[in-house]
Amino acid sequence: MLRPLFRCAAMGLAACIGFAIPSGAAAVRLVPPLTFREAPALRPECCGSSVLYRFRWTKHGLRPLAGLTTDPSGNGVFYGTTSSGGRYGRGTIFKLTPSGTGYEESTLFSFDRNFNGSPGAGSLLVDSTGAVYGTTHAQPTSHAHGCEYCGIVFKLTPTGSTYVETVLHRFSGGSDGAELLGSQGLYEDAGGALYGTTSSGGNSSCGRTGCGIVFKLTPTGSGTYTESVLYRFKGGAGGWSPQSALIADSSGAFYGTAASGGNPNCTEFASGCGIVYELTPNEPKPYKESVIHFFDGNDGETPTSGLTADSQGDFYGIANTYTRYGEVYELMPSSSASGGYAIRVLFDFDGTDGSSPNSVTLCSSAGALCGATADGGENGVGLAFKLNPPHIPARAYVESILHQFDTDDGEMPSGVVIDSGGALYGTTQEGGGKSQTGLDSYGVVFKINVPSES
Repeated sequence: MLRPLFRCAAMGLAACIGFAIPSGAAAVRLVPPLTFREAPALRPECCGSSVLYRFRWTKHGLRPLAGLTTDPSGNGVFYGTTSSGGRYGRGTIFKLTPSGTGYEESTLFSFDRNFNGSPGAGSLLVDSTGAVYGTTHAQPTSHAHGCEYCGIVFKLTPTGSTYVETVLHRFSGGSDGAELLGSQGLYEDAGGALYGTTSSGGNSSCGRTGCGIVFKLTPTGSGTYTESVLYRFKGGAGGWSPQSALIADSSGAFYGTAASGGNPNCTEFASGCGIVYELTPNEPKPYKESVIHFFDGNDGETPTSGLTADSQGDFYGIANTYTRYGEVYELMPSSSASGGYAIRVLFDFDGTDGSSPNSVTLCSSAGALCGATADGGENGVGLAFKLNPPHIPARAYVESILHQFDTDDGEMPSGVVIDSGGALYGTTQEGGGKSQTGLDSYGVVFKINVPSES
């Protein structure tokens, strides 16, 4: 049975996550930040949407794939990554700080193929000291024993006007884990240990690349971290290829999704449609896995996004659908259901009301859910939505479209976060129109005011 109190790490909002740890000597680089200031471009909409920043300068980064992370101090500062651009063309870590009527962008770090690869779709983790943690999905073969896409875990430590980068862990494939290609993020516990998943590596029963792992990086006190593998997925009914962040409850159990495996009778994939799993401490052995839901195609498939939990112990998430355009589901504790949880599909997208949802989060005390779709809508480039609980129990949730994106204010929105005032913030991977200087934009940071009733 679920222990309700959950802790989530920073997808800004996405799910709680885990991430890697250092092995051997840590690599360190000093990085002076670049800064650029821009006033918001307001567009009147039903919900007061605005573009806070347009990515159009190559040296400041282009095409953000991940959502935003809020500063834990609550000062309105956001952190994020871009997948290209920067000093070396491999992406950046940026910071947006409120400044007068606009935001000031600071490029804290530029990734380099010859040293640390490129950031993927996983969100950053920011601690109370202002240190930034994250992962990259690729690294040079010279550092990975031929495992080019094994990835690394890194830390940026603020030191005056610069940041010091430390590589905490380089994955090497095999039993160590490999590939941070999905929306994996990091989760930090009270002792400073980091947790996360890799989508391959570990147990070889899933083929040459492995089934994926859950790992822990423990600080040693000397600035380095030690990796331990908490669980190696075995494939088959136990699932494989975890591509999402982790969330944790008050007992120390972790919850997440795996995109493949599970039900061998899945209506769409002979290898299984994916699972939702629970990992519980099993000292002195590695963690014990329990599958709390097998997707069968009819109730969704290939879940690649993480979970959101409410105070009652219910989970909310997103799954793909073979004949539709994606869905939002809820898992509720149930003593009569297989795995201890019953599933309920809250909303099916049909393309016109959004397609390919990529994030969902609780956004009201009444249980409403907010999120974004990467495609669909009236312009075919995505939208932001709010799902309101039905007045009649057991009915589908009712969708309110908060904003239809277009080429001027961004295309393909990514993960979203909610601030204490109820506003929705996020990034788009493309679009943003031309700037005042005539340059094309390649993604934006946006804000949408969410109405309390819609």
